[in-house]
Amino acid sequence: MKSEQASILGLLKERRTQEAIARCSEALAVNPGSAEFYFLLGLAFEQAGEAVRAADALERSAAADPNRLETLGTLANLHSRSQRHADAAARLEQAKAVDPRHPSVRFNLGGALLALGKAAAAQAEYEAAVALKPDHHGAWGQLAVVLLALQRPEDALACVGRALALQEASIEHRLTESACFVQLGRWADAIAGYRDVMRLAPADWRGHAGFAGALTGIGAAQAAEAGYLEAARLAPSPAQAAATWSNYLMSLQYRDDVDAERLIAAHRAFGRYQPCLPRGHATPNSGKLKVGFVSGDFCGHPVGRFSLPVLRGLDRDRFTVFAYSATPAEDALSQTLRAAADGWREIRGMTAQDAAALVRKDQIDVLVDLSGHTGARRLDLFALRPAATQIGWLGYPGPYAWPGIDWRVSDEEVDPACENGFGDAILRLTRTPLAHAPPSPSQSVADPPPISQGRLTFGSFNNLAKLNAGAFAQWRKLLEAFPEADLILKGKGSGDPAFAARLDQEFGAVRSRVRTMDWAAAETDHRARYAEIDVAVDPPTYNGTTTTCEALAAGVPVLSRPGDRPAGRMGRSLLKAAGLSAWMQPDDEGAIAFLRENISSINRAAIRANIARSALCDADDLVRQFGDALLSSTSQRARPKGSEAG
Repeated sequence: MKSEQASILGLLKERRTQEAIARCSEALAVNPGSAEFYFLLGLAFEQAGEAVRAADALERSAAADPNRLETLGTLANLHSRSQRHADAAARLEQAKAVDPRHPSVRFNLGGALLALGKAAAAQAEYEAAVALKPDHHGAWGQLAVVLLALQRPEDALACVGRALALQEASIEHRLTESACFVQLGRWADAIAGYRDVMRLAPADWRGHAGFAGALTGIGAAQAAEAGYLEAARLAPSPAQAAATWSNYLMSLQYRDDVDAERLIAAHRAFGRYQPCLPRGHATPNSGKLKVGFVSGDFCGHPVGRFSLPVLRGLDRDRFTVFAYSATPAEDALSQTLRAAADGWREIRGMTAQDAAALVRKDQIDVLVDLSGHTGARRLDLFALRPAATQIGWLGYPGPYAWPGIDWRVSDEEVDPACENGFGDAILRLTRTPLAHAPPSPSQSVADPPPISQGRLTFGSFNNLAKLNAGAFAQWRKLLEAFPEADLILKGKGSGDPAFAARLDQEFGAVRSRVRTMDWAAAETDHRARYAEIDVAVDPPTYNGTTTTCEALAAGVPVLSRPGDRPAGRMGRSLLKAAGLSAWMQPDDEGAIAFLRENISSINRAAIRANIARSALCDADDLVRQFGDALLSSTSQRARPKGSEAG
């Protein structure tokens, strides 16, 4: 018997696959319960590219000998390659029960759990792997990946340092190290790291994509374009190319050198990477409408906070609410959101096909995207058209200009009816399409001294990616017009040399009056920083949303000028809802004149009191209008792009 096994292994090594299959079948006819011959048959079918038959043979081997690690590991690897990560994890858990001190079992189980989005569980397995085998550079590297997913970049950097000490030439570890630098806001180190990857592995798409992302992170999205395009060209799979194109589209939102026509065309081109099934003709459920919200940010993220009142408040006599979470690391707000939904489904790590099957099983009438081209996006799910009506809201400013989304929720300020909706059909509310919950009294920010007793301080607490040359030019003019004023820029890595070099270039003679303030991890620390500025300034190409609401809630007025796209008009919508439309100025001259006339009369306490009573904080009105819009969206096919419903 052993000689027959050795003979079959020899055939497999020589890649004489069909002969190996035949010999295994003959051996099994004589030894029908042999775990060994079923194992070899599984290897042979796998070599032949017949994954289903390979899995069946390996399952039979595992049934005959449940304690054989080689079979369980091979079966798990086969499941992983077929994207059946839950099945892989189950087999590896079985192997772990057989031998919990086997480092490869723990390492592979960590990989399966990570693919399922179970980062905390994966962390425990990788920690076990490195404890059992301290020189396992792959486990150290993957532990760093997990810690990044858990928003622990300092710890991740230490782990990938161990991996690089063991395997200095590893491109994987260099990519992970650069990703740590990005999450830490160490932009110069990230840019240098990705440059090294591109030099060492010019055909690896990830180096180009990471380099482009790091440049975008410091507001240099124009310089990032070549990297995104090269990464999309080199990406080895359609899914990776689609993800790269999504990041490229996000970068275009930050650029003031990209006009509306080009922005729409680039979004339409996404369909080449993520084609859609045609829209179905399903009739909505009789009775209550089933609505599903899809997001990778159901956590302490602006999307999680802004979506909560709608998930919680939709009239349950009219709607049943489901949430489909692709959130990498859930937190306390995730649990609040879970409780607000009638049904909660975790789809992180799930294939688009499986997620779509789940949506269809739940009989969802309207599926609402809350991510667009950001973060843990799931447009691959929307491409499969699991719901009759599919809507974009909240997480992405638009456009989609893509057939996977039928409507985008907006208002007259962001998407005027006289325009074409930037390639989207618009569900137009009569109010701003979100509601802000002001901080509780215990979170209130102490008022600074009156401006007359100190220097005037402008500030932007926005993502540094929004701070393009046009924003800097506007703010430089403010500093030139108000020689007694300073500007504070707060953001992750704002003090990094790469960003400092941009400030040196853009602000010239007034550079000494521009100060930076790093990102604050604690919410209370972040809100307290608003006491240090008198007037918030809004990036014109891509306005603030959360930062604008936070500033107003702290009594800080926001000076905004409308941009040429939906992302640049959110300030107008928010200020109108807050009753502060006068702070929306059309140009630099108007803004300077307005400030000269009004700066001394700013009353932070009055602004706070008015905001709390304004439409901006009227969640009940938002919920009513949003519910009406959902019903309207199902009563008609999407009209020509740019039309209005609701």
